[in-house]
Amino acid sequence: MKIIIDAVSELAKISWNKLKPTEKALLAATSATLILAVVSYGMSSHQQKRNG
Repeated sequence: MKIIIDAVSELAKISWNKLKPTEKALLAATSATLILAVVSYGMSSHQQKRNG
């Protein structure tokens, strides 16, 4: 998992400089949504393990 994150962040650094401000805003919003989704999914699956 860590390897994937590192690869994505490297790619993001390279392509970030080429983006327009509007594209940066869109990308930031998308990644924030994705992070929130992953976190909430992790929380809910953790909850289920404890209860079950």
